[in-house]
Amino acid sequence: MTAGGADEMFFKNLDDLVRHYKRKNRGLAMHLRHSVKRKTAMLIQSQKRPDPPDPPEEQGRQEPGPEEEHDYE
Repeated sequence: MTAGGADEMFFKNLDDLVRHYKRKNRGLAMHLRHSVKRKTAMLIQSQKRPDPPDPPEEQGRQEPGPEEEHDYE
């Protein structure tokens, strides 16, 4: 609970926060003043074209994806 008695909410990213408060009767009572500092720099990358499909002998092997890790302080 926050000091005002409301449940504390966390958002994975800015898009989720904006989407939540754009819903009807969900506006902010206060302006957002402080950003959360990241431990690491965020790189903005352009969208890449999809890679060509793997040859048939490599389709069975799949590399494990990186686990989601947050770098917020």
